Amino acid sequence: MKGFAWVSTRPETVLGVSQAGSAVQAGPIGEWGQDDPATRLVVIGQQLDMNQITAELDDCVIDNLDERAQKSQDDPFPRESWELWNLCRYR
Repeated sequence: MKGFAWVSTRPETVLGVSQAGSAVQAGPIGEWGQDDPATRLVVIGQQLDMNQITAELDDCVIDNLDERAQKSQDDPFPRESWELWNLCRYR
């Protein structure tokens, strides 16, 4: 899987996502600025269960403000790595 995503706990930041086998990388790659936040992921592989993959990704989608408020408290990304990125990007 490879692509970028909008994450409710980091609404201004573009999250880059890359996975090959069991190796996964995810982290900030920029800001949305004037662009509309979006998620675009490409899944490549053999013998994939696309129904299962689609269902699991659909479970990540926030459909309403109440759900958004709850999920924004559950932040899966360490603040320290994002703070370091913010420091480095302005150098």
